[in-house]
Amino acid sequence: MIQISNRLKTVADMVSPGLCPVDVGTDHGYVPLYLIYNHRVDHALAMDINEGPLLKARENIRRHGFESKITVRLSDGLDALGPHEADSLIIAGMGGILMEQILERAKDRGQLGDFKEMILSPHSDLDRVRKAAHRLNFAIDMEQMLVDGGKYYTVIHCVPGNQRYDREEDYIYGKYLLEHKNPVLKDYLSDQIRVRRHRYEQVSRMDTPGAKAYVPCLQEEIRRLEDLLKECML
Repeated sequence: MIQISNRLKTVADMVSPGLCPVDVGTDHGYVPLYLIYNHRVDHALAMDINEGPLLKARENIRRHGFESKITVRLSDGLDALGPHEADSLIIAGMGGILMEQILERAKDRGQLGDFKEMILSPHSDLDRVRKAAHRLNFAIDMEQMLVDGGKYYTVIHCVPGNQRYDREEDYIYGKYLLEHKNPVLKDYLSDQIRVRRHRYEQVSRMDTPGAKAYVPCLQEEIRRLEDLLKECML
């Protein structure tokens, strides 16, 4: 049995059965291994920009006897991917700005048209990744939010299509998560409100021009977060 973290399992479970995924930034190759081991896909590609993690990935793949089913390549983003080699794109475990850059470069290389889906899980700047998906003509049809190792993670599933959000909050926090009243998002919003209330208490006691100017901003942030939390509760 192949054991992977809840975060990586959530990523892997979003891959549509029967497709051929390419895992960019594969690290030790756990997601492709999990997919092959559980017979969700017949073949997968594992790519990483660093040789060190790929050595470990190759070792893991050999240990399970999957050399003929998982292709391992040293690659900066999707640079080493050939035409029509994969139809499911996985990018997880990196910052949103880097993820956006990888997607934009793939667009310039004409690679995004091969993909029937994208599974994206950035550690930061989720709004930029959601906007990039829309800009690149992908629609977000599902999101999952979870806590793993004491940290919040979001996994975004996209399919080809035209989609735009009207509110900035939908890009920041995820329209799908808000509409489906995701329980982990509720916890996250509650945590953010607590953090800002604590900061407000500290700043409001400071007698400086900067602090006085910051207080209304904090009040507005708290109000906006409380409105979003109410939206999740309705």
